[in-house]
Amino acid sequence: MPPLIHGSQSTRVFGLSREISRVEREIRPLIRGDLNALVALEREVFGGDAWSEDQLAGEIDSPWTTYLGVFEEEGLVAYGGIKGDIEGDLMTIGVLPEKRGAGIGRLLLKKLIEAAKERNMGQLFLEVRASNEAAQRLYQSEGFEELGKVPSYYRHPNEDAVTMRLELGTGTLA
Repeated sequence: MPPLIHGSQSTRVFGLSREISRVEREIRPLIRGDLNALVALEREVFGGDAWSEDQLAGEIDSPWTTYLGVFEEEGLVAYGGIKGDIEGDLMTIGVLPEKRGAGIGRLLLKKLIEAAKERNMGQLFLEVRASNEAAQRLYQSEGFEELGKVPSYYRHPNEDAVTMRLELGTGTLA
């Protein structure tokens, strides 16, 4: 399991340290006690495509998954999860709209890739909306390659998915 991360953000201007926005952040595995916050975040981020409370609880409880949450002072602001064995799937990454662009998604993605390697996954696959170019650029910048498209993969609204893969080189059949 990835270690807990505690951190803050600050800046240096012309050699002088100046705190412009202090953000305390913790990344940790999600547990059942986080379910209410997770359901609320899921609905806000994914709207009509949001998973149900039962689906999210099943994901958190599964021995085949690792779900991480990013917590700031106001609570859960992002989460993501992987699932699998030798081959894995990046199931989801969700970041509150007002927190996007602050590097939280990238930080979470890196921690999920670390978790996939620790679980000895050889490859990590994902699907992303064809219109979500920002997410595709993020995934490509971390080594994912596009494999193709799945027509009408998403329902609300109906949209194609881009399928991507990251080779981790750690999976074995031992």
